[in-house]
Amino acid sequence: MPARLAAAPPTRLSSQGPDPVRILPLSMLRPGQWAEVVGLAAGEGEDALWLRLLEIGFIEGERVRVTALGPGGREPIAVRVGDSQFALRRFEADQVLVRTTEAP
Repeated sequence: MPARLAAAPPTRLSSQGPDPVRILPLSMLRPGQWAEVVGLAAGEGEDALWLRLLEIGFIEGERVRVTALGPGGREPIAVRVGDSQFALRRFEADQVLVRTTEAP
């Protein structure tokens, strides 16, 4: 089960190589960009949201891709998780912490 992580601004995990590894909210990805789930930031009192995100498939190590953004680049955010596609509100996408990756 992924760890509950405190919501925080993007964090640098490693400075090795030209592109440092960063953790950022799923909501910050651009359409077409791939990432790997590293955890959920849903805090206390948000158990229902945390459970819903887990049930959808946002588990640690799962590869995800933002496929589209709503009008004006805001909501909803269309996300592919495995073979399924979901529309998330920005608040929900803010709770999924990811590390960007290359396309498979």
